[in-house]
Amino acid sequence: MSLFELPAEVLEAKKRAREFAEKEIKPLVPEIEKRNKIPDELIEKIYNPPNAFQATSFPKEYGGKGLGVLGFTAVAEEIAYYNGACGILVEIGELSGSSIMFGTEEQKREFLPKLTQEGRIFAFAMTEPHCGSDAAAITTTARVEGDEYVISGTKWYISFADEAEYFVITAKTSPEKGARGISLFVVEKKSAGVRLGRELKPMGLRGHRPFEVIFDNCRVPKENLIGEEGRGLGYAIRTLHRCRISLAAGYLGLARAALDKAIEYAKERKAFGKSLYEFQAISFPIAETLADLEAARLLVYKAAWLYDKGENVAKESAMAKELASRVLLKAVDVAVTTLGGYGTIEDYDVERYYRDAKTWIFAQGTPEILKLTVSRSIFGEGKR
Repeated sequence: MSLFELPAEVLEAKKRAREFAEKEIKPLVPEIEKRNKIPDELIEKIYNPPNAFQATSFPKEYGGKGLGVLGFTAVAEEIAYYNGACGILVEIGELSGSSIMFGTEEQKREFLPKLTQEGRIFAFAMTEPHCGSDAAAITTTARVEGDEYVISGTKWYISFADEAEYFVITAKTSPEKGARGISLFVVEKKSAGVRLGRELKPMGLRGHRPFEVIFDNCRVPKENLIGEEGRGLGYAIRTLHRCRISLAAGYLGLARAALDKAIEYAKERKAFGKSLYEFQAISFPIAETLADLEAARLLVYKAAWLYDKGENVAKESAMAKELASRVLLKAVDVAVTTLGGYGTIEDYDVERYYRDAKTWIFAQGTPEILKLTVSRSIFGEGKR
């Protein structure tokens, strides 16, 4: 791939995602906002073939489309342009499936086709009520009893937990070992001892409905341990290094949508006998933010390209997400400012974009944690 060229198959996937989102997602956004729920029929269209957008990156032998992280990055940007909650819906499939890729060949062949071909939703459950950024501080435990693990603990802010049929979770198998005692499991939602707690209600991203998930002496077969015992935190962190790239692409899509609305309004709105864009106080911030968006896109797509080449992208993915989050916040602020009072009214999309942006930037690592990841990469600390 040259610096400014995406492969033809990635461009085609990007085009299909954009056409689908414009036709199927865009008309349902008002309903999603009102009900705080993505309609079941839309979820089915997103997750099942021939669309199955969550399957974009995974190898064909596991039911995926074989387009790698670069392909999914392109798709994620187009979905998020029209709706952030739908962007999260496909992102959790990428997140959970990427975790399962650390499993055995048998596990990959058992679980990944359920995600990629059967349209089953897998939710990723790492965060707990008392810890988010400090992933090693989890208190959920998994103890061995015979041929099973018995899992107990509470996960928090789990997106689409109500729709999920499976959870990929972290739990401590050897609490005395701290970070080196954490393991990764696939847990079927219908298992005894699994229940949803309270629904959380963030100010933005309506439709993605995060929940508490409670595991009360939940028994899972030993075969559901992903990879090796005690290496779960490493698997999870390496998964985040991968998935922060496509998450950042979602930010790009939402930022692009906000700028498009600002540009459209600046062309149509008149003030003092001129179009708004003729005033530098309006046009200059838009121009500056558009340049920032293009710079962020180059970094995001470069990180995806490097990942698919087999490079360690811990630094690049953190930089991409951190920069994309800053550009997103800047874009929605510029959009609201351009529209003035109209930008704060629910009937105008930019009000939604603003709420979505402020809610979404904390996913998969706060901006501060991302800066810490980059600084450690620069100075050689915290290598895994």
